[in-house]
Amino acid sequence: MSFSSNQTEFLRLQKERSVFLEEKRQLQAEQQVLRANHSDGVSPQAPPFPAPHAPPLLVQVQQLSKEKQNMEAELQHCQEAGREASERVRKLERLVEVLRKKVGTGSLRVVV
Repeated sequence: MSFSSNQTEFLRLQKERSVFLEEKRQLQAEQQVLRANHSDGVSPQAPPFPAPHAPPLLVQVQQLSKEKQNMEAELQHCQEAGREASERVRKLERLVEVLRKKVGTGSLRVVV
């Protein structure tokens, strides 16, 4: 995997993580409303969920937390791969520099 593809993957994961975090915030807000309604003894006229078969809020929050952990692990993996790729590029650039000095050229020459 090249550094460019690692960076692209990293950006994709950051965007996906942002989406998950926003969903988590929305679910937490819904949870607070439900708790407030429950503690007041008031039941809302219409359920906040669009379908009766929707999973309970707690299950959704747990799923999002697990997905967030997975995304964080994947992000760390991609960051490590990016660091390794950068280190490899640095070593290869250094090798080219040393080889050029051994050959006696300090700059690129066009071989005809």
